[in-house]
Amino acid sequence: MRDMWSWLDFFVVIISVIDWLPGDFSNPSLKSLRTFRILRPLRSINSMPQMKALIKVLGATIKGLVNVFIFLAFVFTIFAIFGTHQFNGAHYKRCRMTELPVPGWNDTTELHWPINHDVPVLCNMDEDCAKWTKPGQVNKCGDLSKHNIPIERDKPEEQELIWYDIINFNNVPTSLYTIFQCLTLENWTYIMYNYMDSDSVPIAVFFFCFLVIFGSFFAM
Repeated sequence: MRDMWSWLDFFVVIISVIDWLPGDFSNPSLKSLRTFRILRPLRSINSMPQMKALIKVLGATIKGLVNVFIFLAFVFTIFAIFGTHQFNGAHYKRCRMTELPVPGWNDTTELHWPINHDVPVLCNMDEDCAKWTKPGQVNKCGDLSKHNIPIERDKPEEQELIWYDIINFNNVPTSLYTIFQCLTLENWTYIMYNYMDSDSVPIAVFFFCFLVIFGSFFAM
């Protein structure tokens, strides 16, 4: 029993024997043991020395992979910290329908700042909203935080334009999630365009392009 493969055989056999024992095995803890029967095919590795050697080599590389993972986590944390510092709250900048916040949030005297949902992009300055302005209409770029109004009054979780406030750089954990989203190359340009519209264009382009080139094509 000094061989780990013998221990594996022993464990799989014991799990299989449980099904043959009399009694009620409706207990959830016993039912969960049955899932380990998926290990049965591994018993056949004993009869294939080359396969066994290959698995041992894979196991020996885990230590090196852990070091690689730590390095990647360190690098992507740096990206997340920079993104949080540069883009924090930028995706809340929207074209507003009034010059300043007005009372009337949820039919109360609480202040809110109505969003012009006819504008399909974010903004960084009032000039960004000008081309969407109709005669007699006000289009003012801004976000609630500048007036100490809770962001929740914009209901960002209902806004498709900003990914329902799931993808953002508001803090380091959500920044890491956003970075992971970009590394999958799934709609990363959409995220970049949002921050190009609401923040510095050169910084946003450099940050996201460098992140994708380094993260997806080299580090990953």
